[in-house]
Amino acid sequence: MNRASMDRPHRWAAWGLSILFLFFPLLRLPGIVQPVFAQGMELEVVALGDSIARGYGCDPGDAYGCLLAEKLQTRFAGKGLDVSFQNFGVDGQTSAELLESVESGTIKDAVSETDILTISIGGNDLLQYLGNTMREVLQIPLDSSTPGRDFLLQLRENGGKELSSLLQSLVHSVQNGDFTAGLEKTVAAFENTMTRLLDFLLGQNPDVLLLLTTIPNPAGGTWLGGTVDFLLRGFNERLRDGFGNPQVFVVDTAAAFQAYDGEEALSFTLLDWTRLAEWSVDPHPTPAGHRLMAELHLHAVQDAIDRLVASRLAPRSNPSAVQEAEGGGGRVAWFLPLALLVAAGFGITLLYLGKKARKRK
Repeated sequence: MNRASMDRPHRWAAWGLSILFLFFPLLRLPGIVQPVFAQGMELEVVALGDSIARGYGCDPGDAYGCLLAEKLQTRFAGKGLDVSFQNFGVDGQTSAELLESVESGTIKDAVSETDILTISIGGNDLLQYLGNTMREVLQIPLDSSTPGRDFLLQLRENGGKELSSLLQSLVHSVQNGDFTAGLEKTVAAFENTMTRLLDFLLGQNPDVLLLLTTIPNPAGGTWLGGTVDFLLRGFNERLRDGFGNPQVFVVDTAAAFQAYDGEEALSFTLLDWTRLAEWSVDPHPTPAGHRLMAELHLHAVQDAIDRLVASRLAPRSNPSAVQEAEGGGGRVAWFLPLALLVAAGFGITLLYLGKKARKRK
């Protein structure tokens, strides 16, 4: 036997072992699963509620829900995660109207499929009660759709000379027992409606991260701030408690607005005695207010969102998931290890035969 024929088994053995070591990292043996990460995974954010949720007075992209979605997109950049946002805020919406729109199916699909749900509601429940009880006191026509604006027009036309008597009438009405009793009934109705709303939403989507925001005082820091705090107190107490639901994340926007000491205005309300002609009782947050709200929302739920995203980006050990992620590569999962084991056995056999051939020589 010549040397070339004797070395041939060694060459075949070397080839077999080389193939084995080259493809060994691809082996999928029981209990050893290669990480398969989700590609193009979507995180959905939905905003519900009133004009604050809609972003009244601001560009759509400046609404706090949209800003929250942008912050999440930045937070998870480079992880194959797309963050989408839908805004269903409605100007003037009350809690009862929100419940009706959700139960009727108008936005049922969106809230059933979303990952994060933000809700701003309650301010119009209060305004509705005030509108029904204060029009006569403030001398506002019953058919007026803009009572706040009409009240300010009165002040401008009369140069503020009737302001003192109007304020006295307002204070007397607020101190009246009937007004306070009516306000308490309004708060109780709000609590009942919100409890039903939360039960419905969480029943439709048990895993959703649901955030409720308290109602900021638009007149904070002005002479009217204490009165507005009194009117909002019952609503915000219920909101801070999450209506007794442990699944609710509470965003205390009211407390954050009160503690804010920045130069930018957080509300469009203007009640400056030196600028009477420019007075505004617009209770909506400014773009700066929405930026603060977005920060508060992210802070309140960021740990839960991090866990949610981590669970979705984790390696999947389900064989069917592996097959789906590889486009039908499930057959390879069992064929490749078998083929490599055969190649390894073939190489070892040839190596053994080559050694025997050398001994014979």
